[in-house]
Amino acid sequence: MKGISEIVATVLAIALVVLIGGIVGTFITNFAKSRTAITQQSSEKMTKCGNVILTIDEIKTDADLNPVNVTFTYSIGSEDLYNFSVFLIDTHANLNSTSSLSPNYNTTNPLRVGNHVFWSISTTGWGLSGSLSHVRVQGLCKTDYPVIADCKSGEACMK
Repeated sequence: MKGISEIVATVLAIALVVLIGGIVGTFITNFAKSRTAITQQSSEKMTKCGNVILTIDEIKTDADLNPVNVTFTYSIGSEDLYNFSVFLIDTHANLNSTSSLSPNYNTTNPLRVGNHVFWSISTTGWGLSGSLSHVRVQGLCKTDYPVIADCKSGEACMK
């Protein structure tokens, strides 16, 4: 029996290794490019949205915590903010939140830098008691990057 010559076998083996290397190399290159693009987009969001500063100016309420009046300012930044939620925590660690706020800032009506916002939040049926210990205002920047302002009991913003 005669087989293929050693030279032909060596050339075929080398060609197979080069072919497999090319396929793997192409896959790795495409994978790295897609990951780099995703990382670049995320870092751009973090850079633009990381400089945004919301400041809670004042939280006012009465003894029964109804309503809770929240005043805050979008003081520093360049990006539009929207889809806000307010989180209220009382001294008994009851947490409640609302995204039903008026005015409602969304992608077609965003909050822009320099604006002051006042929300009067009715807490009827929320089960809050005692006094407020923490209020958080959270909005979105660039679709999915959260921007947060906090006010805790004892701070100047909590009246």
